[in-house]
Amino acid sequence: MTACTNDSTGVELAPKKPWSLLKQPLYAVALLTAVYVVVAVVGIVSNSVVVTAICRQARMRTVTNYFLANLAVADILVCVVVLPLTLLQNIFNGTTRHKDVVPVGENVLKQF
Repeated sequence: MTACTNDSTGVELAPKKPWSLLKQPLYAVALLTAVYVVVAVVGIVSNSVVVTAICRQARMRTVTNYFLANLAVADILVCVVVLPLTLLQNIFNGTTRHKDVVPVGENVLKQF
């Protein structure tokens, strides 16, 4: 890593670490990322299989199966949109505790 200098004073500043924005330790970032990726891939693949099976088989096109396909599409969207955003929030904000995420009063949280 190279040292940074201030242009106006020429004073050498401390080197900037690329991970200084992270609120979690690096091992936790790696573990969180691996778990989120596995969950997202399994969710996308399995729900895609469900949607494909319902669309390709004529006898599977019932009202109930259309409802299940709708749930599978919603779950795919959660895996594609919500999981990456949640991972970034956990890494950069450090909000992995339920107290930071769930907006309820302190008295309710003391019961758990």
